[in-house]
Parts: sequence; structure tokens; C-alpha cells
Amino acid sequence: MAVFNRIVLFSFFSFYAESQQSWVSLDSGASASLNDCSFVSSDLGWVVGEVNTILTTSDAGASWATQSSGQQSSQSWRGVSFASSSVGWVVGDSGKILYTSDGGTTWSIQDNGDTRGLLRVQALSSTEVFAVGGEGVVLHTSDGGVSWTTKPSCTTDTISDLTFLSSTEGWVAGAGGLLCHTTDGAATWAWQNSEADIDLAGISFARFAGSLVGVAGGQGGTVSTSFDGETWTSSQGCGSSNDIQAVEVDSSGIWVFLVTRNGAICYSDDGARTWSIEQAPTGIQLNGLGLYNGPSTPTAWASGNQGTIKRYVEPGNPSLPLPLPFVSPPLHRLHFSPPLPPPPTSLSPSPTSPATTSSRSLPLLTTLPPPHPRLASPPPHLSHPTLTSPLHRSTFARSSGALTAAGPVHGAFRRA
Repeated sequence: MAVFNRIVLFSFFSFYAESQQSWVSLDSGASASLNDCSFVSSDLGWVVGEVNTILTTSDAGASWATQSSGQQSSQSWRGVSFASSSVGWVVGDSGKILYTSDGGTTWSIQDNGDTRGLLRVQALSSTEVFAVGGEGVVLHTSDGGVSWTTKPSCTTDTISDLTFLSSTEGWVAGAGGLLCHTTDGAATWAWQNSEADIDLAGISFARFAGSLVGVAGGQGGTVSTSFDGETWTSSQGCGSSNDIQAVEVDSSGIWVFLVTRNGAICYSDDGARTWSIEQAPTGIQLNGLGLYNGPSTPTAWASGNQGTIKRYVEPGNPSLPLPLPFVSPPLHRLHFSPPLPPPPTSLSPSPTSPATTSSRSLPLLTTLPPPHPRLASPPPHLSHPTLTSPLHRSTFARSSGALTAAGPVHGAFRRA
């Protein structure tokens, strides 16, 4: 029993430390491919996908509910964006646009007069929205979707993604290394050289404290970065085997996430200057990313094939839900045996003064304290006869994980 108790305690804290820095797979209850996600808080968000799938969670992904769009089961949804906890849009095949003003309890179709497939949508507010897709289509509304306008485009090829910093300035990315920039609300566009003649699947920008960080990703793990919004530099930041599917930059410009066709995740925590890769053991394709910019740390979400949903919280953020380790039979108390001796009166145990022993029992933690990389003050001395000095500090550490992303978009109406 003594050995069992020690193993349980060690496993418990090892599990706790490791869980702080990994992507957590969530049970969506869906089997369809999930193409995109949008979150308005660390708890509340939506995920959309094939076979008319719309899912929502209000408890950080612990449970998911299906929402009805009223459309045929063959309808595929490609992009989703919410401006608030109540107002949001979903776009998909055949140019269809869904709108909700009650958090998805009810959805209605908004007519845009265009049947070209839509791949991504971005809601800047409850009234200002852009959408892009096949054959270079760019749509815009400034009245919450009461009316949609087809804007001029810089291409007739597929536009895979968009990122707007305001109602006037934004970028689009797509087939053949397409990168275009507008400063007048998509009335006109300027081509930019991505230095990569490959299909770009995702793009994201962040402006902060007078600085700018832009990242686009595509085939062969190619990552194109821009720090002025005009010039781009490309590298294989996510590995040549990882086709990037989606890109997100947090509002601080520090964290960048990318997901890939083979399930790997690539990330940077220094503003896209260096990259780390976390390979996925399952290899299930990831298609979309959602990012909530919390008050101190970002929360990222990834969606993919076979109903896959993953969640990531920056190490040190206590909002990550952690299950307790499984123990059988049920464990109600932890008991240390042999008993722990009291602290020695000197740094070295005296051979002529055997220690008086005592027995201590500790109740099992039912809730976890917020993670902390280092104890604020030394713990009580728990010495051992073989130690020549008391134990003052314990620190848990783990190598950082990694993320990847990339993936071409083939065809006007499908994302990979």
C-alpha cells in the first residue's frame, strides 16, 4: 500500500504538470468533418462543418450541443464568425450565409445574390462583416446582413482566407501564393509578393502598440511573415510535410497558431520569429482555428475531420479544465508509510539520536489549485534520514509543445 500511495501521488502531480502545456482533445459527439470555429470567451464558442453541422459549447468544450440551421443535411458549412455572444454568421457551399441574433437558438438565411461557394467569414462588429470564397468572391455588409454587396476582387482564383483589422484595411490569401491588401474596404486591392508560389490556406494579422505582425501559411509547411503589412518573407517554419490549413495571430502579436492537414500543430510564442511543432499521433486532418484573446493569455481551439476538436491554453492559465487521475479502488486519503520523521535539529542526522516518528494523513485533493511554476515560499520541511539538507523547493518543468499548420485549398467550394 505504501508503494501504491507513492505512485498515485507522483502520477497525480506528473499528470497535473503535463496537462498545463498540451492540447486537450474534446468529445464533440460529432463524426462529421469540422471546418472552422469561433469563440467569444474562453467558455463560449461555435464549430461548423459538413452535413449541416453546427455545434456550440458554453463550458469550454466539456459538452457540446447541436444547433439546427433549417437547411438540408447535405449542406456544408465552411466558416463561422461571431461578433458577440448573440450575433454571428456562418458561410458555406452555394454562397449560403446563415445569421443568428440569439446565439444560434435560431438561424436564418441572408440572401447575397451570389452562388459562389464561401470559405471564410469575419465579423468585425454586429453590422460590419466580410466573406470570401471560390472564384475570387469578396462579399461585404455594413448593416448586419440586411444587404450584401459583391466587392471588386484581385483574383478569379479561390480566396481561402481573410483578415481585416478595421472596416477599411484587410488582407486576403489564396491559390498560387495570392496575397492582396486593401485600405479602402475592398474597393481596390494591391498585390503583395508572398515569396511563395504555393496555395495559401490561411492568413491572420494583429496590430498592437504601433507594431504589426502578419502570418500566412500554405503547402509544404510554408510560413510567410510580414512585420509592416507590405513585404513578406517565407520559410518552412512548420516542416515540409505539414500543409497548413489555418492561421491565427493573437491580439498581442506574440502567439501564432497554425494547424495542418496531417494533424500537426505549429506555434510561435515570439511573434512568428521561431516555431515549434507538435506532431499529432492520430494524424487526423485539422481544418480550422479559433482564438479567444483573454485578459492575459490566449485560448486556442482547433477543429478537424472525424468530429475532432482540440483546446489549448497557454501554460500558467488556470482556466484549463483538468480531470482527476483515475484510481481504482476509489482513493479517499493519501497515507505516507513509513511515517515521515520531524525536521532534524541539524543539517546531518545524529547516529546516536534516533528520530521520533509520527504518522500523517492528507485528504485527497478534490479540486486543483491554480498552476504555479514555482512555489511562493518554501514548503514545510519533510526530511529523510539520507538527506544532508532540508528540501526547500520543488519545481515542475516541461519542454514546450509545438504546433503546425498548412494546407492548400483545391476547388472553389471546398477547403481541403
